[in-house]
Amino acid sequence: MDDLRKIDLLRERMGISYQEAAELLRLTEGSVVDALVLAEARQKKAESAWEARARGILEKTRALVREGNATKVKVIHKGRPVLVFPVTVGVAGAVLLPKVTLLAAALCLLGRCCIEVGRENPEPDGLVSEGE
Repeated sequence: MDDLRKIDLLRERMGISYQEAAELLRLTEGSVVDALVLAEARQKKAESAWEARARGILEKTRALVREGNATKVKVIHKGRPVLVFPVTVGVAGAVLLPKVTLLAAALCLLGRCCIEVGRENPEPDGLVSEGE
């Protein structure tokens, strides 16, 4: 019965399952204090791993937005650019206003417009063309 009280204490203080509490007690040879310390260390490790993944996702999202802003969409009619905008704006518009996007695409097709997608600066970063 003493083990059950220890498990209940661990569950109450750390918000963990019976299985986790029993495992912690087994690993710490029945010491509640050591089990609490171990449980706290595991929770901090899990939180820091989540924060690291979140930071990685945030950096990847920023890189994609930068890449999207460097890539432009041009709508050309009779050889003249009618509209030029970053890809990220086009994607955001398509997500937020899908009906307007479909209407614009239909008008483009009916008006015989040409759509070009390309980088604003086709040269990779750090490279300078020969004339400079």
